[in-house]
Amino acid sequence: MASAAVMLGLMPSLMASFGPTLAESSVLLLERPFLGFVLAIGSPAMYPSRPLESYNPLDTLRQPPMRLPIASHGRKMSIIISLIQLVVAVIAAGNVLATSLELGAKTVVTWKKANSYLPLTWVVLALFIYMLAVIRLRLLVGPTRNLLPISAPRPPDPFRLTDPTNSDSLYSYSTSHSKESETKRNLRGSIFKFLKPETKVCTTEMKYDFLAPKAETYVIYILSTLLPIVNLVHIMFGTLVFSSLLFIGVTDVLPIILRYGGSAAAAQMIRTMEITGLRRTYMR
Repeated sequence: MASAAVMLGLMPSLMASFGPTLAESSVLLLERPFLGFVLAIGSPAMYPSRPLESYNPLDTLRQPPMRLPIASHGRKMSIIISLIQLVVAVIAAGNVLATSLELGAKTVVTWKKANSYLPLTWVVLALFIYMLAVIRLRLLVGPTRNLLPISAPRPPDPFRLTDPTNSDSLYSYSTSHSKESETKRNLRGSIFKFLKPETKVCTTEMKYDFLAPKAETYVIYILSTLLPIVNLVHIMFGTLVFSSLLFIGVTDVLPIILRYGGSAAAAQMIRTMEITGLRRTYMR
């Protein structure tokens, strides 16, 4: 069991070595929120950066794109590829969650014997780190100019009654019906706005203006400085949890590492494909 504890203790660091950076994850979470969220569950360990050193998350887009065989596709092909990405990402995330629950139920942590949710806690804590990274990036960039803000004036409805020369009952019915129709249109517009980025491959159209970032504030600087420290603490917490598990043998460790590592590798492949597309768009 001592050898098994050593192997499990090294797993968070090994996963972080080929995991995403906070900058890559936050950029993808802004452009494709649902896919980025699912990939964050599939790869809970993030690549560590130097603590107490502020960095610009937009530097990840200024790097030259990898020479991946990514070509522009039609609309239907983009939807098919994006659906495949979502299916693989959901499977990877479900695998991580199921492995964490199974590991917590069948083992015991030496310093917290009454709790069986610590492996899952390590996975969930990564989501809060991702959210902080997204907040940091959102404070730095704004929506692109070609997108219509929510508060922008909408075109007038030709079917809406604005002249109350008719009967009051007809006018009140038309007004209430118009409000109900506008609510439905707003709901459909919100759903379409959420689903539209998820049907694009390589994000050929940016939702946010990464080319003209805002000036850095003290909040952005503090988040940029603290996030590497929080990430390092998260990796150390994972090492502490997994190296303290009891009642698990060496033969049981290899499938667990393969399940975690396989999910992280699949998530990173999808993320690399999307970030490469973003870099090509950024370099145009």
